Amino acid sequence: MATSDPDDTMQEGGVRPAPDGGVAAAARREDFFGHPRGLSTLFFTELWERFSYYGMRALLVLYMTAAATGTANPGLGFGTGNLQDAKMEQIADHGNGNFHYIDSALEARKSLVSEAGGTLVTIAKDVKVQIEFNPTTVAGYRLIGYENRLLADEDFNDDTKDAGELGAGHSVVALYEVVPAGMAVPGGPEVDPLRYSDRAEPTGVDTEVAFVKLRYKEPDGDVSRLLTQPVMDRPVEASGETRWAAAVAGFGMLLRESPYADDFSWADVMELARGARGDDPNGYRGEFLRLVEIAGTLPVPTDDEPGAR
Repeated sequence: MATSDPDDTMQEGGVRPAPDGGVAAAARREDFFGHPRGLSTLFFTELWERFSYYGMRALLVLYMTAAATGTANPGLGFGTGNLQDAKMEQIADHGNGNFHYIDSALEARKSLVSEAGGTLVTIAKDVKVQIEFNPTTVAGYRLIGYENRLLADEDFNDDTKDAGELGAGHSVVALYEVVPAGMAVPGGPEVDPLRYSDRAEPTGVDTEVAFVKLRYKEPDGDVSRLLTQPVMDRPVEASGETRWAAAVAGFGMLLRESPYADDFSWADVMELARGARGDDPNGYRGEFLRLVEIAGTLPVPTDDEPGAR
């Protein structure tokens, strides 16, 4: 299905068998070749278990062909019991779009109704973020997640390097674990402090914790714009949104059995999330709380049990 304007009625552009027996609904190639930038093409896929290596490559070529025309290509995967986030993410990366896994009517409403603007309307492309921490105030730091989204330092200013897209109404959260200056960095190398430093005399920047830089391109642009913002070293009470994000990050760390989770527990995740739930008109956060409850009751495999890591 395709639409060139978020206010237009969505029109079916073609339903075709996908590689290896799946089903894909997408705009026909002749529909989006030469179409003005801003067109959004939705790809619906199912039956992931039938996709071979060559079937995936065929889908990737279809996405890349559409992306080359300036088309945004959100991917929607349908089904239950066969979650294939990795495949959906791979397709979205090649198609300059986002992806959603639809396993319930609630999730379909979230992706195609409540957050339709973010799904269909791209407001910025090739969005990159670079953060420099001040060694005067920060002894060490660690980015939580985004392992497959890291760029080399020099790629930040390189407009030929592909990055992520941002939809209307979307927000992006990046969480860092920060160790204040003067404290030992957990897991850090045991080295003697440096005798010499190339730092200049103290200046006003010593009151900063970090300096945030963001680059983005307009949806139809090829040259990025730069935004900057210093982060000051002053106590700030964490907002409800920040505490909720921390609870979700902690949930992910426990699922992955991260060594950095330390003594953080399912009960801690639940307490943090409940205190930050706030207004939840659509029940999305309530659904997360139910997932935490389920995860907390699952048995932990021991080393001698099947499936143990």
